[in-house]
Amino acid sequence: RLGMKMALHQCDGWATAGGPWMTPAQGIKEIVWTIKEVESSSNVQIKLEQPKVKLDYYEDIAVIAVPDQDKSAIKPVKISMDGAKASALMDGNPATGVKSGKLIEIAFAGQQTIRTIVFHLPNFNYRLGGARPVTIKVSEDGKNFKNVAVLDLNLDLNPVISKTVSASFPATLAKYIRINTGKLNQSEIGEIELRAQPVVDLWEVKAGFARQREHGGESPWMDAAPFPIEKLTAEFVISKNSVLDLSDKLGKDGILNWKASAGKWKIIRLGMTATGKNVAPRTNAGEGLEADKMSGDAMRFHFDSFARGMIAEHNKGNEKPIFSVHVDSWESGHHTWSSYFRQEFENRCGYSMIPYLPVLATGIIVGSAEESERFLWDVRRIMADLIRDNFYKVMREKCHENGVLFQSEAAGRQMFMYDPINYNSMTDISVGEFWMPDELRVDCRVAASVSHIYNHPIAAAEAFTSLDGSFRVDPFAFKTLGDKAFCTGINRFIIHRYCMQPWMNVEPGMSFGPYGINFERTNTWWESGGKAWCGYLTRCASLLQTGKFVGDVIYYIGDDTPNYLGHRNEIWNPIPAGYDYDGCNLEILKQLQVASNGDLVLPHGMRYKVLLLPDREHASLASVQEVERLVKAGATA
Repeated sequence: RLGMKMALHQCDGWATAGGPWMTPAQGIKEIVWTIKEVESSSNVQIKLEQPKVKLDYYEDIAVIAVPDQDKSAIKPVKISMDGAKASALMDGNPATGVKSGKLIEIAFAGQQTIRTIVFHLPNFNYRLGGARPVTIKVSEDGKNFKNVAVLDLNLDLNPVISKTVSASFPATLAKYIRINTGKLNQSEIGEIELRAQPVVDLWEVKAGFARQREHGGESPWMDAAPFPIEKLTAEFVISKNSVLDLSDKLGKDGILNWKASAGKWKIIRLGMTATGKNVAPRTNAGEGLEADKMSGDAMRFHFDSFARGMIAEHNKGNEKPIFSVHVDSWESGHHTWSSYFRQEFENRCGYSMIPYLPVLATGIIVGSAEESERFLWDVRRIMADLIRDNFYKVMREKCHENGVLFQSEAAGRQMFMYDPINYNSMTDISVGEFWMPDELRVDCRVAASVSHIYNHPIAAAEAFTSLDGSFRVDPFAFKTLGDKAFCTGINRFIIHRYCMQPWMNVEPGMSFGPYGINFERTNTWWESGGKAWCGYLTRCASLLQTGKFVGDVIYYIGDDTPNYLGHRNEIWNPIPAGYDYDGCNLEILKQLQVASNGDLVLPHGMRYKVLLLPDREHASLASVQEVERLVKAGATA
């Protein structure tokens, strides 16, 4: 009747994709495990503990045995928190912890060789927003201290079975240790474990288990924890050939029929279960599990169970009011496994996961330190690739099959395994987000970049989101932030939010709790300033949706995941005022050509003067080959 077009959210609530039609087998999954230590004996029947089970759904992945090389934990003679005795930090029981302070001091009777410090944090209080750096210093004399590690303890450890964060570094002699925790959240440190045995530094983060949930907030910490430079001797490294696959020896009753050979062994039973994450917030009718975002089959079933019917019902004949299907920002939590994850990993990477599964479950080093790091890099890469291919790509395919476009906030703040450009590359309309009063989130830059490099006309944003829906602001308060979004490359505002106002006699009207600005007809400025402001936004958006973006720098952010693009001042080589830039991925790097004047050109006409590479000591072979190709074609440094 009004000629309006609408975007359909494909599930009840705004996060993220699922509903009552999803079974636990089709829902989001996590990898779980138990560990049993055994010694060689005549016993050929070993009872293995059942890993965690949720929603009565569990499948075994593998059972492996690995030689147990762990040495006894190193015990100090004194440990204190802010000067007060804190023996509970080393009593062997993580459940009996100490409230976090600012400084932990540890002293030994004599010098000790330390390679690893493990923080056990079963009751740690994670808070979204901002890093909490922790510095570890050691000394041989109690006077001269040197840094050996910097890490972040403000991590969501919910997916970490051990509830640990492990800092590992080259062997160092220490009689005294100082751990400066700064201003940690009011929380609890359960146990501090000191080892001479190395593990993969921050393995819990690198395996995708420990998260910051903050626009790929883990990425700088992994960049700061590169491959170890210490050459490890055989006593600290597990040979790949010594990792035994015992999967076919496990009975349905949990009994392992295996006679351990000489020595001590760790038997690791790995499986997958449901995370139990539901869509939220939702109505009672829409309550149901989040779909498995790494499974194309699960996502197709989800789309066909809801969105397809809605589109078919309303887009009849010539009138097609639903023009797109929307996926909002990721609020599905962690997602560390899927039904075909191992098969997909081995097909895509070309090697077996089995010898390296101890790295995934314990951080112990298999093959070599660098080999173990590379394995975890591959795990993260496959996690992100499966989410890209089986969630975002499948959603776009299903949308196109049903005659609509696909739009998504695919680089939202809490996105798991943050890979902003690759995820957004699978959308027709990339959507960022900005919040009142002055929070222009980096996903706006991502949305703009993707629209430019993939030749999409629209770069949208969830606009003016707020936690103060109290009818106290007006268009004048909105304008500056809106202009910043336009200048970042956004050219369509999805105003958050308009609340239904069915009662003409109720003032100032219905709200959505504290969320969003009060953009509704009951507001005092609706008929006057509101219309003028909307006209201004319309003119700006219309102008910005025409022509080509003029950029100077195209910034290849690398193949790592989680990854980060960043505002101009956050990039390792900041983009100066007066110049502008786009981020790009490997797919776009492969499309760049060198023009006769030295410009870097994409097939649809986008041009740049400078290619900026990531500030990392490692790079994929494919990216190095592309840079070499550009140099040979005439690109100059």
